[in-house]
Amino acid sequence: MTIARWSPGAVDKGAARRYNASVNRLGPLPDRDRMSVLVGTIVLGLALMRLIDLPDRFVHTTVLGSPLGIQVSTTTVMLALITALAATGMESLARSHPNFTNGRRFDLRSLMQAIQPALAVLLLGAQLAQAQIWTAWWLGLGITAILTALVLAAEYMTVDPALRQGALGLAMTALNLLLALASFTLIYSTRARSFLTATEASVVAGLLALRLLWGMGQPLRQALIYAGAIGLALGECLWALNYWRATPLLAGLLLVLIYYAMTGIAQQHERGALDRRVLAEFGLVALVGLVIILRFAR
Repeated sequence: MTIARWSPGAVDKGAARRYNASVNRLGPLPDRDRMSVLVGTIVLGLALMRLIDLPDRFVHTTVLGSPLGIQVSTTTVMLALITALAATGMESLARSHPNFTNGRRFDLRSLMQAIQPALAVLLLGAQLAQAQIWTAWWLGLGITAILTALVLAAEYMTVDPALRQGALGLAMTALNLLLALASFTLIYSTRARSFLTATEASVVAGLLALRLLWGMGQPLRQALIYAGAIGLALGECLWALNYWRATPLLAGLLLVLIYYAMTGIAQQHERGALDRRVLAEFGLVALVGLVIILRFAR
């Protein structure tokens, strides 16, 4: 019997690269090649948004007897495409995690992981589109690339249930609230018709609440019920705020305070810990927050 002797020079370089890639995928961080391609494609799309010039179109219709119009511009189209790219890219990235063992093509878990990265890219792209000075635009593009990579990596890591309960879980909760604040502020600042802004706020609040509640271990059915109620409530609150001459920051802070209170109460109710003391604590926090917001955010 002949025994093959191993020597370093006999190692196939292609096999070594494939082995290293598999080791990267088994670690807590996503594969660098996959991440770099996804982030690079998103940044390229944001850069093209500055260079491509499409004719604007005004789409109008009648809703509940009132005219409703939407201006479709280059920024609108490109942001929609880039957001879809971020969502599908994150969904694919989540499937590459070693804890994601389900072999089905469709899985709601991977779609949940795409909510926050897609919204983050949309908000960052919307802010970047407002930059008029080239220096500020280039700086904003670099910051957007870094923040996008961080959000994607953090979301990838939360596929592991053990990491959702520690510091990473707290960071993702903070990100959820920050995205809610930025979204509500941006939606209110458009000063569009209440039917449009309230619908947008309902969708954003519902999706973020669904991601937050599901990420904390609630069953999907219960998370959907709570998220639907929270989204409907936030849409109605924004509809009411449209009749008040508030600044966008003030409106965003008020809405995120309501969002925080409702998601917190939903979590406590699902855990069976909701009683008068917990309600009093949330009421006190909401009251103190309201006083601070009305005092300093005008």
